[in-house]
Amino acid sequence: MPQGMGGPAQSRIFLGILLALIGVGLQAMGFVISFLPASGSVRTINEFVALMGIQTVIQASGIALLGFGLFLLFFSVAEVRPATGPWTLGAASVLLVTGLVTALFRVLYFQTFSTLLSGNPSTEIALRLGTIYAVEAAAGYAGLIGTIVGLFGLTRHSVST
Repeated sequence: MPQGMGGPAQSRIFLGILLALIGVGLQAMGFVISFLPASGSVRTINEFVALMGIQTVIQASGIALLGFGLFLLFFSVAEVRPATGPWTLGAASVLLVTGLVTALFRVLYFQTFSTLLSGNPSTEIALRLGTIYAVEAAAGYAGLIGTIVGLFGLTRHSVST
């Protein structure tokens, strides 16, 4: 890496790490919220749906921040270390898209699930719920692969001539 941490690329790397860590923290908060109904603090179905909505917003925000933070990280590393470019640029673009898609599908899952709980059960809604979950899981898996590819790219050595 170049000397000093004052350049714009290095600042974006730091910002990317910070956003990714905040995103992970938000996802953990959402996970903890999912255990509140078991503690007896939720008494009605409306309270459960409201709590699930709060959890969805927190987790979707965390997923989007994680995806954008990792995008900034890998994109800026590609700028600082051009030898890592093909790997880290590919990972950056995959992580940006999967972060946004996963966050969007998390919100769609909540909307569909709350429709199912509102007394409107149907096979079509249940199938839609399964499809949304499958797409969200596939996007998350693509994000995992993107992260692995980006980390592999970080191990590439610079070639000096």
